[in-house]
Amino acid sequence: MNKRSFKSENQANLKRNAIIFGLLMVAILVLYWRVINYEFVNYDDDLYITENPYVQKGITWEGIKWAFSFNNVVYLHPLSWVSHMLDVQLFGMAPGRHHLTSVLLHIANTLLLFLLFNRMTGAAWRSAFVAMLFAVHPINVESVAWVAERKSVLSTFFWMLTIYSYIRFVEQPGVLRYLPILLFFSLGLMSKPMLVTLPFVLLLLDFWPLDRIDPQTHRDTDQQKPNVGIFATFQMKISNRLILEKIPLFAVSLVAIFLSSIAVERLGITLSYVSKPLSLRLSNAVVSYIKYLGKIFWPSDLTFLYPYPRTLPALQIIGSALILICLTTGVLMKLKKAPFLGVGWFWYIGTLIPVIGLVQAGFWPEMADRFAYIPAIGVFIIVAWGISGLLKYWRYEKKLLSAAAVVTTIVLMAATWVQLGFWRNSTELFKHALEVTENNYLVHNNMGNIYFRQGELVKAIHHYSESLRINPSFALAHNNLGAAMFRSGKIEEAIFHFRQATILEPGNIDAQRNLKKLLKFKDVALKEP
Repeated sequence: MNKRSFKSENQANLKRNAIIFGLLMVAILVLYWRVINYEFVNYDDDLYITENPYVQKGITWEGIKWAFSFNNVVYLHPLSWVSHMLDVQLFGMAPGRHHLTSVLLHIANTLLLFLLFNRMTGAAWRSAFVAMLFAVHPINVESVAWVAERKSVLSTFFWMLTIYSYIRFVEQPGVLRYLPILLFFSLGLMSKPMLVTLPFVLLLLDFWPLDRIDPQTHRDTDQQKPNVGIFATFQMKISNRLILEKIPLFAVSLVAIFLSSIAVERLGITLSYVSKPLSLRLSNAVVSYIKYLGKIFWPSDLTFLYPYPRTLPALQIIGSALILICLTTGVLMKLKKAPFLGVGWFWYIGTLIPVIGLVQAGFWPEMADRFAYIPAIGVFIIVAWGISGLLKYWRYEKKLLSAAAVVTTIVLMAATWVQLGFWRNSTELFKHALEVTENNYLVHNNMGNIYFRQGELVKAIHHYSESLRINPSFALAHNNLGAAMFRSGKIEEAIFHFRQATILEPGNIDAQRNLKKLLKFKDVALKEP
């Protein structure tokens, strides 16, 4: 290739990439721009922002020290705390600006995702389709539209930068190119510890598309030409080197796991295997893998909180296990001819492990849309390369692929538009959750809180009572119902529920305080003539 033709091709690639960047950004902005008019929601946003005294002061040394300590809120993720403090410092308590920060991070993650796979594979349009699926899929609405879930979009930003740094290291190995990998990975873990599986993902990328394990030509461009890029001549059989170079990353992961376990242990929110038996956790994990796939391919009835099941039907467990076994077997059988299947599948399976529920803390859900923010990328890889592979011998391959991509994008954007509407305020969010789930005692409790603050005590009492009907041992609902009963003038009922809250949760200071005040109030009332 002469200089002129090389320059011409380079300019064409830059123009194509600029068009793809533009399409991705426009798609996200069209969908998410309206969040600037959205409110904070009455679930975790109070804990993270609206009622957090450290965050509300903006950037202060006291706040930063608190963020990097084992605080009394949740597990360790100091950079996420700092990002909220920075928002307050810049925008005050205007919720729309906090939402906008998350949208900008989602845009950055999407563009980086395209850059990474385009650079590794040379397949620009397939990489663009992966990025577009990530950009507009409704399962990602929760991670972007929920301010308290900043940790997902922020940690993913560092996840992408870690992989980008890793690609540069593979191009030209050296200590100076390895240090950014460690830096960005550490920053990602300080945003959300779920990133502990990233070293395993790098091993997957070694197999495909970096071809560091097997030097066969797996990569191809959108024009179906052999890839003559930076990795085409890279030859390396599997060796200890691939493992050894990731030992520092595994070490950092272990430190993150250790610190997170200390944090939840100090908070005392780790759920015992008595309350949630290991057999139930394993069963729910198997079923959840299939349910996540269902939500990715048919994103209906999405909500922010899926209540954890008390039991699971045996047929559902067995059926889910058989599907997992069959899919995994099929992927392994096609590993040599279609390596993207293995990378996509094990990316999905592996990155979900930290949040699949074998270890639980706090109000652990059955599953969560936000948990799929990174794992779903593995499925998107399979879809993008798989459909292209199936249609590559068809006469109208390019037209069919283009049409399928456009239709899929439009359908997903429509679904995301609807899903995003539920996040405009707490009332809409909780109503939708109650419509699409059953026995959701946490949402009933939070719905009661909304009505309690609005002074609609009859509705508040109804939802608190529903919460306790579903879960009679839920101390928080007892305390809240006690407050609603007291405000309604039902003193004896209020005392009963405050007392129940203190019995069920002896460390509940709020319930103890309420009970003492009410008993004192009752005593004074009885003494009055």
